[in-house]
Amino acid sequence: MMRKFLLAPLAGLALALSLAGCGLDDATLEAQVEKARIAIDAGDYAAAQATLEALCPVLAVCPDDILSLLAEAYMGQGGVDVLTFLEQVDLGSAPTTFDLLTGMLGTTDSATKLAELDDALAALAAIPARTADEEFQYAVASACHAAMAIVDATFDGTNYNAGAVDATLTATVVADLEVVLPSLDEVAAALLGGTSDATDELNAMVAELGGSANPDNTVNLTQGQLATFVGTL
Repeated sequence: MMRKFLLAPLAGLALALSLAGCGLDDATLEAQVEKARIAIDAGDYAAAQATLEALCPVLAVCPDDILSLLAEAYMGQGGVDVLTFLEQVDLGSAPTTFDLLTGMLGTTDSATKLAELDDALAALAAIPARTADEEFQYAVASACHAAMAIVDATFDGTNYNAGAVDATLTATVVADLEVVLPSLDEVAAALLGGTSDATDELNAMVAELGGSANPDNTVNLTQGQLATFVGTL
């Protein structure tokens, strides 16, 4: 099972922390990062988010380790826990990837969850050279974003409305899937020597929604195909 996303040794963080105006010494920085980690482990994602946003007011100049941890806080706020996802994959707890993701995320407060996942993706996209762990984190966040975008656009609290599928939703889902595929390729190459249940599950989402993947990891998915999928829910 993929380990929980942990910070790399904290000694290197000070080198990257040229965050204008922060003025934190090494000990204070370490204390703040550890405070955020403890909050995440306790499920207090809002507290972790507040602590990390204070350290990282501008994503472009934020250390990679803090960006990854900040993304984890946003994901937690959005209902995503990577360990829970992995456990559910191991249990085979849902018939489809979409069911697996919506089972973990729920279908209420979809707009709020979508906004948190937007922030998580922005934080991960700001990391110039993601590790394999961070690529997997990016893939899970993107797949969850796709699922929640479908829920937010088409679910009325009781039923899914295939007629609500439009070009904007289709483009969002395609963009998310085009993050998932190359991220999983990198994870498989770096850590797994092939594939795993988790990578298979996320890869399957493309076909499940009615689309197909090209060798360059672009995705073919039309508005009609996505509407057909939503009509089966």
